[in-house]
Amino acid sequence: MSKNKITRLASGLLTAVALVSTFTVGVSNAAFANSNSLPEGTVVFYSLESQDSYYGTPILDRSSATAPRVQTRLNPVTIGLCNSGFGEVVVSSFTSKFDGAVKLKCGDSAAGYVHIRTNHRSQWQAQMGGPGLWDDYMVWASAQALSAPSLANTQAGNKRCYTTPIEVFQVINGAQTYWKTIRPSVVVSMNNKIVITSIPSTVSTC
Repeated sequence: MSKNKITRLASGLLTAVALVSTFTVGVSNAAFANSNSLPEGTVVFYSLESQDSYYGTPILDRSSATAPRVQTRLNPVTIGLCNSGFGEVVVSSFTSKFDGAVKLKCGDSAAGYVHIRTNHRSQWQAQMGGPGLWDDYMVWASAQALSAPSLANTQAGNKRCYTTPIEVFQVINGAQTYWKTIRPSVVVSMNNKIVITSIPSTVSTC
């Protein structure tokens, strides 16, 4: 084989390796490019399907936080109305892939925000793995499952269950270190267009 052919072959192999490397790690690097300045121990969540990431200023108690420190996806006044029993108040609105616009209402013990808080709050807090507001995380993860599901199954009672993989990273020594993948399962009423429940787990319940 001539020297020129060997040179061209080597050049081609290097180009191929570079392309494979870019394809393999490019998405994560792009998604978290602005997270290098995050404090040590910050937990970062990344949706594989939507390629959206989430992290926020650690706030342990929404009721004691004051502007401009409040970094919350939910209105404290709305949560107060939920606490006062106003079940029809809308906590958050989503766009789902198969059921269009759906709403998370305050609800009651059977469905909605109150149901999720009563039955699954401790699970969401455990999956977070760090400081912050459990329901902010729940709303973000639910939005990813609804808008960009990896799977959506119809269930009895005119319900549909959405799920999607969420990768969880921790900032350790200034770098993001993979921790685990969770697969939140969000159940909606197909006819009422409301969120019934949102359950975090490493294995989908859909």
